[in-house]
Amino acid sequence: MRPLSLRTRTLLVVCVVVFVPVLFTWLTSPFEEAIEHSMRRSLKACTQDAIQLVRVQSPNSRYQELAESCSIWIRVFSPDGTLEADANGLGEPSWRERILFAPDPVPTLIGVDPELPPLSERSTVKTAEARGQAGICHLHQNGRLFICEYARHVELATQSTPRIIHAQSSSSRSLSNLYAERGAIMRLSLLVMLVAIVLGIWLSWRLTKPLGLLRDAVRERTVPVVSTSRIEVVGDDEVAELGHAFNDLLSALDTKNQANEAFMADMAHEIKNPVAAIRAVSESLERRPEVDAERAERLAKILKDSSARLDAVVNRFLELARAESGLPRADKSEVRVDELVKNIVESFSTDERYTAIEFDLASFKATVLGSAAHLETVVRNLVANAASFAKTAVRVRVERREDWVVIEVSDDGKGIAEDDLPRVFDRFFTRRDDGGGTGLGLAMVLALTRAHGGKVRVESEVGKGSTFIVELPALTGLSS
Repeated sequence: MRPLSLRTRTLLVVCVVVFVPVLFTWLTSPFEEAIEHSMRRSLKACTQDAIQLVRVQSPNSRYQELAESCSIWIRVFSPDGTLEADANGLGEPSWRERILFAPDPVPTLIGVDPELPPLSERSTVKTAEARGQAGICHLHQNGRLFICEYARHVELATQSTPRIIHAQSSSSRSLSNLYAERGAIMRLSLLVMLVAIVLGIWLSWRLTKPLGLLRDAVRERTVPVVSTSRIEVVGDDEVAELGHAFNDLLSALDTKNQANEAFMADMAHEIKNPVAAIRAVSESLERRPEVDAERAERLAKILKDSSARLDAVVNRFLELARAESGLPRADKSEVRVDELVKNIVESFSTDERYTAIEFDLASFKATVLGSAAHLETVVRNLVANAASFAKTAVRVRVERREDWVVIEVSDDGKGIAEDDLPRVFDRFFTRRDDGGGTGLGLAMVLALTRAHGGKVRVESEVGKGSTFIVELPALTGLSS
């Protein structure tokens, strides 16, 4: 089933808001009529319990307990008007009553009782003295308060003077007047409904029109050619904020597209040389099909070296592409970074290529959640980069700083020029004097670090060396 449109739902909400008060009045007021029977039964039952208290001459505290349990007002007095017990168990007005009667105060029995005749002169008391019991219910405060009274004449075996038990309870009639005027309210509601429908149509149009324009603008950028040009946003309301969010998304997509284009250009540049070598061999064989042993060996070496370089370039680019996509399929587990770094530094210390370099390690226990193989690539690339530029020493430090595991790799080389610092992590950027390296090592460090939710930066001073700092989210509770 197709969901209702925003325009239809807006109109329905307007109609419901208009008719809810009317419906509430129609459904609630009849229930107030049934309260009279309930109040009469409750007064009779509680008065019967009060008779037992009168006969055993109970203290006022017992009457108070009974009054609170029945939510009534009980008074016991002699025919001459002497009050012997007065227990008020009526509660405070409810929040519903306060809202419906606002701003006027809620009518209560305690507030109305002083306006009534004295107890001994009330009709229920006189009837009870003549007939033994009497009850009556009536409206006060212009029909806003419904009061029920019940009186009982009690003869005492131990005393010659009888007692009168008088019990009262009340109920506010917050909707009675509204119910009496339900016809006028209905006519008024129909008039308001016409106005509400017009306003609802305008409101739904006001809400849906900018959304429709935004929808059309987004769809225009999908045909015939996908475009990342910005959407024109008008105003500063919530729909405009949505438009700005779409523009942010389009900007991110445009940046990603440019990165992909640069990635493909870099890859094409890298494979151009080995492909050119293979092509040259094929053209040479086409011109001179005859091949002697010496020429065959030379051509075979060119093909072997070119294919190996081509394979290495493709593999490096695939690894970099996976890293830049966030390593979606990588298995991650708890990794002791301090142990991983220790093993890598030890391997470099025993490498014959770096016998002139002193490797210094200071590490503390630190654990992260990640891919051990990819984290090893991060550290190995940093240490190899530092070793290639160091004069005499490479310093590696692992420590925990609040919620981060920090890896610092420093060298005492020539440092990095200030103009080159922003480009250090770019693909194929290198300043090695020996012409070695591919220029992908630090780009891989950046991509793998971000894939682990971390960040990397470099600090350098020309003539004194450089320090690369990697920060990874620590595994809480398992690192110290």
